Amino acid sequence: MCIRDRYHSSKNIVKIEVKKQVKIVDKGIEFVFVLCENMDKKPTSLSSKTSNPFLPPFVDDVYVTEISQTHRLILNKFSVAKNHVLVVTKGFERNSEPLNADDIFASAKVMFALNGFAFYNCGSEAGASVTHKHLQVIPIEEFRNQVMFDEFEKIVELSGDEIAEYPSFKFRHCLLKLPSFDHRDTFESFSEAIFIRYKKMLSWLGNEDHKKSYNLIFTENWMFIALRDRETALNFLNINATGYLGRSFDNIV
Repeated sequence: MCIRDRYHSSKNIVKIEVKKQVKIVDKGIEFVFVLCENMDKKPTSLSSKTSNPFLPPFVDDVYVTEISQTHRLILNKFSVAKNHVLVVTKGFERNSEPLNADDIFASAKVMFALNGFAFYNCGSEAGASVTHKHLQVIPIEEFRNQVMFDEFEKIVELSGDEIAEYPSFKFRHCLLKLPSFDHRDTFESFSEAIFIRYKKMLSWLGNEDHKKSYNLIFTENWMFIALRDRETALNFLNINATGYLGRSFDNIV
C-alpha cells in the first residue's frame, strides 16, 4: 500500500482541521497563520522511553515500512498536511543530536517519493515535541502557495555553490544550493553530498559543536538552516521549521 493510500485509510491519524488562515505581508515576506482545531491533542513533550510512539509496538495503521537498516517510515499521527510522514531512527537517538549520512539518505528517499521537502527540528528551542530523533517530510503541493520556496530558489541560483543568506531575515541562518540528483546516481552518493554541505553550513554558522538548537529544511535543490535560542516568537507563537517557509500552525481558541 502506498503512503497516500495508507494516510487516507488510517483510522488513527488525528487530522488537524484548518478553520481559518490569516495572511500577513511584512517587508515583502508573506506569512500565513493557520488556525486549527485538534492542535491541543498533539503532545508537547515525551517524558519516558516507554511512551515513545516512534518505537514498536506501533499504533495500527501508523507504521508504513522499513526504509533502511537504520530508519523506519511512519505516518505523523498529528498531521498538519496530507501525507505528512516521519522518518524515525530504529533505535532511540535524541532529537538534539546532529544528523548523519544515514538520516539524510532515508529522508531523501522519502522526499523524492513524495515530491516533498524534508525538515528537522533539532532541540527543544527548535520546536521539537518528541525527543526521539526524526525528520519530517511533507509533499510540496501542500505548501504550493508559500512564496518562500520561490524566494529561496532565486537566492541559491544566484549564489551558485556559495553559502548565502536571505536579505530580509535578520537572524542567524544560511542557504546553500544542493547538487543536482541524477537518477543514474545512487541515493548513497547523493545523501553523502548533502551531508557534506550540511556540515559546511553548521560550521559557517559557528555551530559545528552542535550546542545551539536549529531548524533545517531541504528540498531537491537547496538546504536552509536557522539557529534558535527560544521556541516561541512574540512570546506566544510556537515556531518550527515550517515557519521559515511562511506558515505557522496554532490552535484556535
